[in-house]
Amino acid sequence: MRARDVDRVDARARLDAAYEEGQLGADEYDQRSQRAQAAQTVAELGQLVGDLQPGRTEVPPTATPAKPAELSRYPTRTRARDSDRAATAALLDAGLADGQLNEADHRALTELAGEASTLGELADLTSDLQRPDNAPAVVQPPKTQRRKVFSWAVLAACAAMFAAGFVAVDQPPDIPAGAPVAPLGVVQPIAIPMPNLLTAEGFTVFRDLVSIYVENGSKTAYVQVSPQGEPITVHLPQ
Repeated sequence: MRARDVDRVDARARLDAAYEEGQLGADEYDQRSQRAQAAQTVAELGQLVGDLQPGRTEVPPTATPAKPAELSRYPTRTRARDSDRAATAALLDAGLADGQLNEADHRALTELAGEASTLGELADLTSDLQRPDNAPAVVQPPKTQRRKVFSWAVLAACAAMFAAGFVAVDQPPDIPAGAPVAPLGVVQPIAIPMPNLLTAEGFTVFRDLVSIYVENGSKTAYVQVSPQGEPITVHLPQ
């Protein structure tokens, strides 16, 4: 990006402060000052002051931060109007006034701007210039209806996907169908004396009762254990 006169002034002010603080010797200070005066770009000025410490008394910059001299954000192949060429010429005039361009460069670039046929050609002429504070606003291309339709389509698709995911998560899980349960009908209890589980005979009776429960699982048979000394009731479906 091209340097303005004010950028050169700021760079030389930093060199002056560095010399007074002993960061630079007399010879190096003179060399850097001459190079700063002749610098054409902001990058050249940055190299001259990039290795210096901030001064104890900070020198306030007089230049605003550099911004590219952009006029339009239309595609570069878009045809240029006379007003676009005039705006480019105004940027070139500002570049000449603030020291970014010399007379020869300004004259050559202004002639090229008058012959440019596209916005891309005009942008190339001012791509290395800084944007002045009073430059016109950057021209934005209008949003097409097609882009709006596409945006709404994307939003609708996202909403549909979200709804489908919510239904899939919220849906109760499928319960697998088990074996059909036969109706119990009228259950008739069978009273069996309570076996003594501390004896082999009593344990065998209890085992047989459990076997009845398991073997008749599909029929929903069950055992009702009574208190010690009372009969055990076995309920079997009829």
